[in-house]
Parts: sequence; structure tokens; C-alpha cells
Amino acid sequence: MLSTSKKLIGRDSELDLLKSAISRFAAATASKAGLEIISISGAGGVGKTYLLDTVLDETQAALKQALILKIDASSEHLLKEFTLIFDQMFAPTELPPPAKSKHDYFPTTRSLIRRQHELIGMVESEISNNKNLSDQCKTMAKALYRLSPAIKYLPKIGPAAAMALKGLETIKAEDYIEPALDVLSSLQALKDETGFFSFPLTKTRLASLRHSPYEAISEAYLSDLSAMLQSYQRQDWFRFMHSAIEGVNRLFLIVDDFEAVGRVLGTFLVESLLPRLKNASFSTLVIFLGRDSVYDANKDFAHHLAGNIGGLIKLEPFSFVEGVKYLTDSGYSSREAAEWYQKSHGLPFILRLLVENRTDADKQSALFYKRFYERTTRWMSLEERKWLTPICYLDNVNEGTIKALLPQQDASRIIAWFESEASVRDVNSPVFTVTPYIRHMLLEYNRRKVGDPEHINLARIAQKAMREA
Repeated sequence: MLSTSKKLIGRDSELDLLKSAISRFAAATASKAGLEIISISGAGGVGKTYLLDTVLDETQAALKQALILKIDASSEHLLKEFTLIFDQMFAPTELPPPAKSKHDYFPTTRSLIRRQHELIGMVESEISNNKNLSDQCKTMAKALYRLSPAIKYLPKIGPAAAMALKGLETIKAEDYIEPALDVLSSLQALKDETGFFSFPLTKTRLASLRHSPYEAISEAYLSDLSAMLQSYQRQDWFRFMHSAIEGVNRLFLIVDDFEAVGRVLGTFLVESLLPRLKNASFSTLVIFLGRDSVYDANKDFAHHLAGNIGGLIKLEPFSFVEGVKYLTDSGYSSREAAEWYQKSHGLPFILRLLVENRTDADKQSALFYKRFYERTTRWMSLEERKWLTPICYLDNVNEGTIKALLPQQDASRIIAWFESEASVRDVNSPVFTVTPYIRHMLLEYNRRKVGDPEHINLARIAQKAMREA
């Protein structure tokens, strides 16, 4: 979506679909409570977040009765631990008005999360004390359990586990996943009725936390939400600690960058939480934003939630006519507009940056490219950002060229990351390479950052690496 001070350009059908979904959600009564899911997909920079933000701005009044929670990949450290991301994003300690300030509306969930942290300590202690395990296997087993305490789902996570654990720079994560799974499946900490699991008042839920943590946490969360938005469940232990939020009676959940978030939460959402929200006493609207549709991002959506998908929005770049008109209306010549459209591939994010930075070109150009770099790499780790810049100098990204270009780095790790990073990789190219417009923009940013002499030197080194590979 593009905007000017007077109007929005394009995306009319997408706007209508989103507004209709929010209207249905806002009008739903208790007797018609249920779950609706909307999927917004498209390449990075195509305008997914902008489209949603535009609709939310226009429908604020209709959403006054909704508790709005947003789950995203903005905090990299959270993406390595299920318990942390759930505690901080699904059950925040502070909710916006009309919720009371400094009041915890998730006591049941919070209690269970505390027990889960205790269990993590028991698991890690047992792993550390096992003298038969290598340090690498211990590190992987601990990381896997923090990634997903639901051990039965870990094999299903598959290659995504290695990507989610990309911070383990000292080992090749994929080499230790299977041995680590064997370790976790044999732990006494997950079998014995010891420690806090032996208390009669908490035994039932804590035992389920040990064997079925996703289900236990989903039930606790639904209990808190029900008390907050509608009414208590009879079995709630903490019903006297709950408080309702006056005037708020439905849940609006936004899941941004589902490719990244889904590595930690995908199975939990699709197989545990969302199926429970289908039968909740309050209405729920969930909007997923990601490169792929929810069906492509997680195949289990079709099995568990097909009947709840209210719309699939696939955003494409703007056409040549739309993009050029937008730029010429903002002061670019027809030639400039056509050139920038080709470079940008019609992506709204780049076209908006071009318009915003039209004036004072010498001063603004560096900021323009810096903003593009930050937008493109916002979900990447610091290590991945360090890899991306030199990779942009390569016409053909493979283990050979990476070894020649970055001899001190593990080429297999870099190529494994690049293969899975479709947000910057040219999916239409016969060889692995960075998407042309991203490559152009990032190289221009680096040239301005390091200066022409160093930029030329890096290009020369890359050319040499490709000849030697």
C-alpha cells in the first residue's frame, strides 16, 4: 500500500477483506463466539504491515472492546525460548487501558510459567551432571528444551530447530539434534514425581506441564482470558485473584513475521492454543503476517483450522503503471520513476522511502539506504548481518565462493542460513544469489558506509573468490 496526504493507492480488495473481518469480529455476540483467522502474505517490503496498520487506524472505534496482543520477532533472544516469548508477549505484565495499571491479569498462566522455569532448572542440572555427554550435546539438549518443552513435537520441528538455535555459534546445531533428542527423552526430571510435582494441590496441572506442556499452558491461558473477557471456569484455582477488564470482551491477536515466530510457536499455536480458542466463550480474531500463507508456512493449518480461515490475502508488488504514477506524482521525472521502479521491483516499502527522501538528496540518500538496510535485516542476528553484506558482492553464493571470500567462517553454516533466508535470496535464480534490488540497495548502503575505495576493494576480493571457487 502506498499513501499520500490525500489518498491511498491500490489494495482496495485487500482493504475491504480486512475491514469486513474486523466488522464481523466487532459485531460478534457471545452466542456467536468463535475463531477467525486472516493470513496476509507476501515478500518483505510488499506492504503487509502497512496494510494492516492502515486498517487498524481506520477501525479503532470498532475495536474498543478488543484486547489486542501482538506477537512478533522483534526480540531475537525470545525466539530461542518458548517460555520467555509466551510469558512476555502472550501474557504481558502491563496491558493498555482500560486495564488496571500494574495488575497481572494472567495469574494462572504466570504460576505455570514459574513452574516451567523450575522444571528447566531441573532438566539442565541433570544434563550438566551427565558425564557421558559431550559439551556440544549438552548445549544442544538444553537449547532444544528451552526452544520447545513439548519434547514430543521436537522431531516435527525438524530443520527449523537448527535455524531457531542459530545463536549456538560454537557448534553445528544440525549435527547434534538427534543425540540431544535421545538425551531429553531419557531424563528422570521429566519422569519422576519429585520436588514440586509432589504437592497434592498442584500435582495435576504440574504433571501435565511435564508431559503435555503446550496443552497445560493453553488451558491456563484460556482460563485467564475467560476470566478477563467473559467469566471464570469452575475449575480455576485463581478465580479470586482474577479481574475482568471493563468493556473488553474479545481477543485480537496479531502474529507478525510468522516464519520466524513459527519456529518457536508454530506447533503450539496450530495444535494447541488456536483449537481451544475455537470453542472459547469469547470471540477471537487472529491475523498472521508472513512471507507465505499460513497453509504454506505450517501444513497443519489445513488439518486443524481450515474451517476458521476467513481470508487469504496475497500481496504482490505494484504494477509498472501504479509505481511510476506514484513516483511522478511525488516529483520524480518519468525517466527517474521508470528506473527506480525497475530497481525496486515495485515494492511499496522502497517506493515510499523514495518519496520520503525526495528532498535534499545528498543528505537524505545515506539515510534512505540505511533505513532499507535496517528494514531488510531487522529479524536477522548480528552474525547473519555480518554474513549478508559480503554475500551481496557475490554473483553466485555457494560453499566454494563463501570459503574463498570468508576463509575464517564456517561456509556450510552460512549456506544453510542463506538457503532458508528467502527474504533476501532470489528464488527465481538458477544459482543462489541475493535478489537483485536488495543486492543493489545493500551494496549502495555499504559503499556509503565504508567509502568508495573499500567498496571497490571488497568487489575485487569477491571477484577473485568467484574465480578461485
